Parts: sequence; C-alpha cells; structure tokens
Amino acid sequence: MITTRQIPISPAAHAALDRLRAQHGRLVLHVTGGCCDAGTPLCLAEGDIILGQRDQLQGVCDGVPLYRMSDEAEQCPVSLELDVEPGRAVGFSLDIGDGTRFVLRG
Repeated sequence: MITTRQIPISPAAHAALDRLRAQHGRLVLHVTGGCCDAGTPLCLAEGDIILGQRDQLQGVCDGVPLYRMSDEAEQCPVSLELDVEPGRAVGFSLDIGDGTRFVLRG
C-alpha cells in the first residue's frame, strides 16, 4: 500500500477548495513554473488537465492531488503548505471568486 503525503493547508485555502469543489466537482492542483518564483498552482477541474510523464504527484491537499513537473519537483522544498493570497487566478486556473489565488509556501 502506497501512502500519499498529506500537504498542510490553511483554513482559507480549505474554504476556497470547498467552494470550487461545490461548483466543479473533483479538482487537481498543478504547478508548471519554477518553484521559487511560481509557487502559484493552477487549480483545475479533474477532467480539464491531461497529466504527462513529467508530472509527479507531490501529495494531497485536503483530498486534492498536487502535481508538479518533474524537473521542478527536484528543486522544491519538501515542506509545503497550500494557502491563498490576494491576486487573480493565473493561466487557466479556476477563479476562487473572492479576489484571491492559491499559493504554495515552503
């Protein structure tokens, strides 16, 4: 049996994921950019992303899998927390709807 690492999550991020799950169903978090500059994961409906060989599961945030591209995963801190901060959703990420976006803090 493989145990998936549970990534800590702030109460604000938990509330945001709950709102998005109610609207879109199952979700996936994905970090495509550099670890230090782009700690802003995309939050997508499960069917809106096709994961490739380079996408590695980093853990689970409140039941939502978090993937990172393999070359980025090697550079990133082991200790991460999912939170929200003021700002707009990046790329194709789902909009939380309250003027915040997800961020990884490490």
